[in-house]
Amino acid sequence: MKHKMSDNKNNLWSNYFDLSANITVPFPLPSVIVDEYVENTNIPDALEQRLPLLLLRDRVTFPKVALPMDFTTSEEKALLKRVQDDGAYFVAVYTPSHLEGFELTQYLEGRVAVLCQVARVISVEEDLSSALVIGVLRVAISKTTMDGIYPEVTIVPREEKKETRRKEKGISAELALKIAEVKELLVKNLSRRYDRVPNEVFSSIKGCEDTTYVTNFAAVCCALKTPLQQKLLEINTLSERVTEVLSYLYQEQELITMRDEIRSQAREDMDKQQKEYFLQQQIRVMQEELGGGGMELPSDELREKALAKLWPQSVAETFNKELRRLDNLNPHSPDFAVQFQYLETLLELPWGVYSKDNFSLSHAEKVLDKDHFGLDKVKERILEHMAVIRLRQDMKSPILCLWGSPGVGKTSLGKSIADSLGRKYIRISLGGLHDEAEIRVTDAPI
Repeated sequence: MKHKMSDNKNNLWSNYFDLSANITVPFPLPSVIVDEYVENTNIPDALEQRLPLLLLRDRVTFPKVALPMDFTTSEEKALLKRVQDDGAYFVAVYTPSHLEGFELTQYLEGRVAVLCQVARVISVEEDLSSALVIGVLRVAISKTTMDGIYPEVTIVPREEKKETRRKEKGISAELALKIAEVKELLVKNLSRRYDRVPNEVFSSIKGCEDTTYVTNFAAVCCALKTPLQQKLLEINTLSERVTEVLSYLYQEQELITMRDEIRSQAREDMDKQQKEYFLQQQIRVMQEELGGGGMELPSDELREKALAKLWPQSVAETFNKELRRLDNLNPHSPDFAVQFQYLETLLELPWGVYSKDNFSLSHAEKVLDKDHFGLDKVKERILEHMAVIRLRQDMKSPILCLWGSPGVGKTSLGKSIADSLGRKYIRISLGGLHDEAEIRVTDAPI
């Protein structure tokens, strides 16, 4: 069954997921190594001193998750040098890019952030430095100082319920089932979203018994918009965060399924077009061989005429589509003649060619009186119609329909109206019939 993304559902996903995001999978450090960093953290010392603050504009880091980070500005490079030289900790927090000065200070007050440690510097270059950063502890910012090269903050720990091991007491059966579901969906989504994910990533996820590690890892990997990731970080209860992450993973799975179907359909359409083009080239070659030279296809002349047309882009697309359909028809089939005539009609229409109207009512009245004797009511109605068009300065008025038996003057009146306006007169036969006697009622729209 094909899924079709409705506008409402598309808007819903665009509110939650960054559909254009090119997410980098966090570096899959095993939970044992992460635990070593976390357990060796000297929390009392970190709480007593001012720590450097890294403002993250496009991502959120979580405790127990290792993320590669880029340090591009001079302030960020100075921060990296300090924590690298001293082995110190720093605080990372998501901050909207438009906030500065007093608004930034207000935003940071009490904001949930993460105490981080640089595990390894990946590269140091003139314009860009990269490091592997591990989130250590969830904290809240109590005070911010903006006097130095980079902001500095004091922090307080933001405790959450400890439900770290499935085997320990306190882990409910419901939470264990949710964690197992998170693992399964996370592995499926990562394998479908990325072509080359190391097997170690999946092994690390499947074999991990740490609920905090699995939940936070899934929150980072999910292509959520950054403010929503920040909201996940601010959830105080781990079980509630697991529920939210699981909900987002289900939505992401459905989104990936529809993306795969769209790509598959697009690939099939492309393959079909390439096949048709290849077959057309083969037909052309065979015709050249049979005819002893290049044989011009019926569509070639139409294609050349179309190049000189000043028609809208939508008309050009329709013409090219119908032209490709003509190429696929057998020249001896009845449909070929109908299709060819349709395309010729499109080419004969005066696209982009306009005449300058003459809305002089006195001139129109003279032309009508000269060409027709009597018919006062009809001529009066025609002049009224022209007056309305002249007054409105547009052509959105109702059309006039002249009807009656053959020979009463419908066609000649149309010619007179065209002469009075300075337009060319074109007669289009109704239903392809040229003899009025073949139809019961005739009309000539103007």
